[in-house]
Amino acid sequence: MENKKNESTNTKSGLELKHILKHLSIKKIIKYLFILLIIAVYALILGRILLSKPTGVMKSYVYTQTSVEQINDSSDNFELLTQQITKKIDDNGYYHISDFVYVPRIGELQFTLRYNNSTVDALKTFYPDFVRAGETFVCTLSDKNGNVYDEYKFISSSNIIYNFRRIVFEGVDFDNAGTLYLNIYYVSDISESSPMHVSFLLYDDEKTSTQSKIKADKTNPKVNSFNNSPAFTHK
Repeated sequence: MENKKNESTNTKSGLELKHILKHLSIKKIIKYLFILLIIAVYALILGRILLSKPTGVMKSYVYTQTSVEQINDSSDNFELLTQQITKKIDDNGYYHISDFVYVPRIGELQFTLRYNNSTVDALKTFYPDFVRAGETFVCTLSDKNGNVYDEYKFISSSNIIYNFRRIVFEGVDFDNAGTLYLNIYYVSDISESSPMHVSFLLYDDEKTSTQSKIKADKTNPKVNSFNNSPAFTHK
């Protein structure tokens, strides 16, 4: 009788122990899953931050034929200047501007434009017939005197989330510009009323200009390979 009682007690203790171990395992699994979830979220955030950063040519000074000729003629007078852009991203988060430099001696201005795939998707809301083909967005420069520069060169790059354009305007009259605004449009709607139209103040002759942190390779300057801005019509 006593043996049976002991066996019953042992069986009950064994079941209780298995029950405790089972619950401990579930708690551990939940704990590890929660930790993995946190790691995954941080990895996604970090990955997005890294992907949003311009790399290579997108954060560099890119040489044109004019700038190569100028630097070969006199590298001492070749200065890369910049100004602090007070607004680098528009209110809707469509576009981002970075790495702005200009060379007043040759009337050249460069910057990097970034937009993500959701910006392209936003077009479908305003333009139901939108079909992605070629360049989706185009740029112009305008000064306080009403002059508009609508021809430029660019180098393109992209990753799984972001699109980058290193854009170069030439023949800019900095002496008489006063201010220079960058205007960005959807290529099929170049109008002030376009829902995708955004303006950024890039240059103001009343603001202080400083030497750019971006450096030009003066020892071996080479002309970069560019695409020309697409043809478009102002509305």
